[in-house]
Amino acid sequence: MLLLLICVSRADAQGGPLRHGIWVDFAAGGGWAHTSSDTMPSGETHDGSIVSLGLGWTFGSQFRAGVGASQWVRELGSGNEDWITNYGVSAFYWPIVHRSVFLEVDAGGSYDARIHLNPDGERADTTYWSGTGWGVALAAGWDIRVSDLLTLRPRLAYSRGAPRRVHYADGTLLATHWKDDLLTIDLGLVLHPRDSW
Repeated sequence: MLLLLICVSRADAQGGPLRHGIWVDFAAGGGWAHTSSDTMPSGETHDGSIVSLGLGWTFGSQFRAGVGASQWVRELGSGNEDWITNYGVSAFYWPIVHRSVFLEVDAGGSYDARIHLNPDGERADTTYWSGTGWGVALAAGWDIRVSDLLTLRPRLAYSRGAPRRVHYADGTLLATHWKDDLLTIDLGLVLHPRDSW
Protein backbone atom coordinates (compact mmCIF):
# COMPACT_ATOMS: atom_id res chain seq x y z
CA MET A 1 0.00 0.00 0.00
CA LEU A 2 2.81 2.39 0.89
CA LEU A 3 4.54 1.58 -2.39
CA LEU A 4 1.32 2.34 -4.30
CA LEU A 5 0.96 5.73 -2.60
CA ILE A 6 4.58 6.59 -3.41
CA CYS A 7 4.06 5.67 -7.07
CA VAL A 8 0.89 7.76 -7.30
CA SER A 9 2.63 10.71 -5.64
CA ARG A 10 5.56 10.50 -8.09
CA ALA A 11 3.22 10.26 -11.07
CA ASP A 12 1.31 13.29 -9.88
CA ALA A 13 4.50 15.24 -9.37
CA GLN A 14 5.78 14.34 -12.85
CA GLY A 15 2.52 15.11 -14.65
CA GLY A 16 1.61 18.17 -12.62
CA PRO A 17 -1.24 18.48 -10.15
CA LEU A 18 -4.56 16.94 -11.21
CA ARG A 19 -6.41 19.96 -9.79
CA HIS A 20 -5.08 23.52 -9.72
CA GLY A 21 -5.92 27.16 -10.29
CA ILE A 22 -9.00 29.30 -9.80
CA TRP A 23 -12.51 27.84 -9.62
CA VAL A 24 -16.08 29.16 -9.64
CA ASP A 25 -19.01 27.06 -8.42
CA PHE A 26 -22.72 27.79 -8.97
CA ALA A 27 -25.29 25.33 -7.64
CA ALA A 28 -29.03 24.88 -7.20
CA GLY A 29 -31.11 22.24 -5.46
CA GLY A 30 -33.49 21.61 -2.60
CA GLY A 31 -33.57 20.58 1.02
CA TRP A 32 -35.24 20.49 4.40
CA ALA A 33 -34.84 22.95 7.25
CA HIS A 34 -35.68 22.22 10.88
CA THR A 35 -35.91 25.26 13.16
CA SER A 36 -36.46 25.33 16.92
CA SER A 37 -36.18 27.73 19.87
CA ASP A 38 -37.03 28.09 23.56
CA THR A 39 -40.59 29.00 22.64
CA MET A 40 -40.83 26.23 20.03
CA PRO A 41 -38.76 23.35 21.51
CA SER A 42 -40.17 20.61 19.25
CA GLY A 43 -39.46 22.74 16.20
CA GLU A 44 -40.82 22.72 12.66
CA THR A 45 -39.53 21.10 9.47
CA HIS A 46 -40.17 22.52 6.01
CA ASP A 47 -38.84 21.96 2.51
CA GLY A 48 -37.48 24.62 0.21
CA SER A 49 -35.03 25.43 -2.57
CA ILE A 50 -31.40 26.46 -2.31
CA VAL A 51 -28.86 28.26 -4.50
CA SER A 52 -25.17 28.84 -3.80
CA LEU A 53 -22.13 30.55 -5.28
CA GLY A 54 -18.48 29.89 -4.47
CA LEU A 55 -15.12 31.22 -5.63
CA GLY A 56 -11.61 30.19 -4.68
CA TRP A 57 -8.23 28.68 -5.44
CA THR A 58 -6.98 25.11 -5.76
CA PHE A 59 -3.76 24.54 -3.81
CA GLY A 60 -3.01 21.03 -5.05
CA SER A 61 -4.58 17.85 -6.31
CA GLN A 62 -6.21 17.17 -2.94
CA PHE A 63 -7.03 20.58 -1.47
CA ARG A 64 -9.19 23.52 -2.54
CA ALA A 65 -10.39 26.53 -0.53
CA GLY A 66 -12.52 29.58 -1.09
CA VAL A 67 -15.40 31.78 0.00
CA GLY A 68 -19.07 31.42 -0.76
CA ALA A 69 -22.69 31.96 0.17
CA SER A 70 -25.88 29.94 -0.03
CA GLN A 71 -29.54 30.79 0.44
CA TRP A 72 -32.35 28.40 1.30
CA VAL A 73 -35.82 29.76 0.55
CA ARG A 74 -39.28 28.64 1.60
CA GLU A 75 -42.11 30.38 -0.24
CA LEU A 76 -45.08 31.22 2.00
CA GLY A 77 -47.31 32.92 -0.58
CA SER A 78 -48.32 36.57 -1.09
CA GLY A 79 -44.66 37.50 -1.57
CA ASN A 80 -43.60 36.23 1.87
CA GLU A 81 -40.56 33.96 2.23
CA ASP A 82 -38.42 32.35 4.92
CA TRP A 83 -34.67 32.64 4.32
CA ILE A 84 -31.68 30.81 5.74
CA THR A 85 -28.52 32.43 4.41
CA ASN A 86 -25.05 30.99 5.11
CA TYR A 87 -21.77 32.66 4.14
CA GLY A 88 -18.12 32.13 4.95
CA VAL A 89 -15.05 30.10 4.04
CA SER A 90 -14.95 26.60 2.55
CA ALA A 91 -12.32 23.85 2.38
CA PHE A 92 -12.49 20.82 0.05
CA TYR A 93 -10.46 17.63 0.34
CA TRP A 94 -10.09 14.70 -2.07
CA PRO A 95 -8.99 11.66 0.02
CA ILE A 96 -7.73 9.84 -3.08
CA VAL A 97 -6.03 12.01 -5.69
CA HIS A 98 -7.24 10.21 -8.80
CA ARG A 99 -10.82 9.73 -7.58
CA SER A 100 -13.67 12.21 -7.83
CA VAL A 101 -15.18 11.92 -4.32
CA PHE A 102 -14.54 14.92 -2.06
CA LEU A 103 -15.31 16.11 1.46
CA GLU A 104 -16.15 19.72 2.37
CA VAL A 105 -16.18 21.82 5.55
CA ASP A 106 -17.67 25.33 5.77
CA ALA A 107 -17.70 27.89 8.57
CA GLY A 108 -18.98 31.44 8.83
CA GLY A 109 -22.10 33.50 9.43
CA SER A 110 -25.73 32.40 9.37
CA TYR A 111 -28.78 34.64 8.90
CA ASP A 112 -32.42 33.56 9.39
CA ALA A 113 -35.31 35.82 8.40
CA ARG A 114 -38.90 36.07 7.24
CA ILE A 115 -39.21 38.72 4.54
CA HIS A 116 -41.62 40.15 1.99
CA LEU A 117 -40.55 40.70 -1.62
CA ASN A 118 -41.43 43.82 -3.56
CA PRO A 119 -43.99 43.44 -6.40
CA ASP A 120 -41.21 42.77 -8.93
CA GLY A 121 -39.87 39.94 -6.75
CA GLU A 122 -36.34 41.35 -7.04
CA ARG A 123 -35.58 42.39 -3.45
CA ALA A 124 -36.90 42.26 0.08
CA ASP A 125 -38.87 45.39 1.01
CA THR A 126 -39.96 44.21 4.47
CA THR A 127 -38.26 42.09 7.14
CA TYR A 128 -40.74 40.71 9.68
CA TRP A 129 -38.14 39.05 11.92
CA SER A 130 -34.48 38.08 11.70
CA GLY A 131 -31.50 36.74 13.62
CA THR A 132 -27.77 36.40 12.94
CA GLY A 133 -25.24 33.95 14.35
CA TRP A 134 -22.46 31.51 13.47
CA GLY A 135 -22.88 28.40 11.35
CA VAL A 136 -20.94 25.34 10.21
CA ALA A 137 -21.54 22.78 7.47
CA LEU A 138 -20.29 19.38 6.37
CA ALA A 139 -20.72 17.99 2.87
CA ALA A 140 -19.71 15.20 0.53
CA GLY A 141 -19.94 14.95 -3.23
CA TRP A 142 -18.18 13.92 -6.39
CA ASP A 143 -16.94 15.46 -9.65
CA ILE A 144 -18.27 14.53 -13.09
CA ARG A 145 -16.05 15.99 -15.83
CA VAL A 146 -18.18 17.13 -18.79
CA SER A 147 -15.68 19.29 -20.71
CA ASP A 148 -12.19 20.78 -20.45
CA LEU A 149 -13.51 23.76 -18.48
CA LEU A 150 -16.63 22.42 -16.78
CA THR A 151 -17.39 19.82 -14.08
CA LEU A 152 -20.76 18.78 -12.68
CA ARG A 153 -20.77 18.48 -8.89
CA PRO A 154 -23.59 16.62 -7.05
CA ARG A 155 -23.39 17.26 -3.29
CA LEU A 156 -25.14 16.28 -0.06
CA ALA A 157 -24.71 18.86 2.73
CA TYR A 158 -25.73 19.37 6.35
CA SER A 159 -25.46 22.75 8.05
CA ARG A 160 -26.11 23.90 11.59
CA GLY A 161 -26.90 27.44 12.65
CA ALA A 162 -25.75 28.18 16.19
CA PRO A 163 -28.33 29.35 18.79
CA ARG A 164 -29.20 33.03 18.53
CA ARG A 165 -31.81 35.64 19.42
CA VAL A 166 -34.46 36.45 16.83
CA HIS A 167 -36.15 39.86 16.85
CA TYR A 168 -39.07 41.49 15.09
CA ALA A 169 -38.29 44.46 12.87
CA ASP A 170 -39.09 46.91 15.69
CA GLY A 171 -36.53 45.22 17.97
CA THR A 172 -39.01 43.21 20.05
CA LEU A 173 -37.65 39.83 21.06
CA LEU A 174 -39.36 36.93 19.25
CA ALA A 175 -37.31 33.94 20.46
CA THR A 176 -34.09 32.92 22.17
CA HIS A 177 -31.83 29.96 21.40
CA TRP A 178 -33.17 29.92 17.83
CA LYS A 179 -31.27 27.37 15.77
CA ASP A 180 -31.61 25.73 12.39
CA ASP A 181 -30.55 22.40 10.89
CA LEU A 182 -30.46 22.24 7.11
CA LEU A 183 -30.08 19.14 4.93
CA THR A 184 -29.72 19.82 1.20
CA ILE A 185 -28.97 18.12 -2.10
CA ASP A 186 -27.73 20.27 -4.97
CA LEU A 187 -26.06 20.07 -8.36
CA GLY A 188 -23.21 22.46 -9.08
CA LEU A 189 -21.47 23.69 -12.21
CA VAL A 190 -17.75 24.23 -11.55
CA LEU A 191 -15.62 26.29 -13.92
CA HIS A 192 -11.87 25.61 -13.73
CA PRO A 193 -8.67 25.83 -15.83
CA ARG A 194 -8.66 23.72 -19.00
CA ASP A 195 -6.16 21.16 -17.67
CA SER A 196 -7.69 20.89 -14.19
CA TRP A 197 -10.70 19.22 -12.57
